[in-house]
Amino acid sequence: DNNIAPQLTALQTEARRINHDLMHLLGLNKMDRSSYAICPEIVDCEELIEELGAYNEPLLKLRGIRFEADPGESVEGYFDRDLVIGILNSVINNAQRFARETVRVVCNIDDGYTVISVDDDGDGYP
Repeated sequence: DNNIAPQLTALQTEARRINHDLMHLLGLNKMDRSSYAICPEIVDCEELIEELGAYNEPLLKLRGIRFEADPGESVEGYFDRDLVIGILNSVINNAQRFARETVRVVCNIDDGYTVISVDDDGDGYP
């Protein structure tokens, strides 16, 4: 049934997001107890943003929100990929709640630092 497919997609996406968030919280708990090892590595920001889009686009589309990505020009960063992607997924999840039509992820270099920003076209905080 065509009416069920979007609901199943939303349910699967939310279940995956909850699982991911629980794993992220477990990691933060381990970090708080000093048993979490941060593992920085060289990360291709274009690949990272593509993964963020693949993970978040199904739910964004269901809500009528477009995901825009600007990976910069061959930008790389040196950070704990899993930790940063968990944080970015949480930020995108928050941004989609306030966006009207678009959530945009941008990656660039600023003063020698890799900067990844998430913007939405909502009104912002009251």
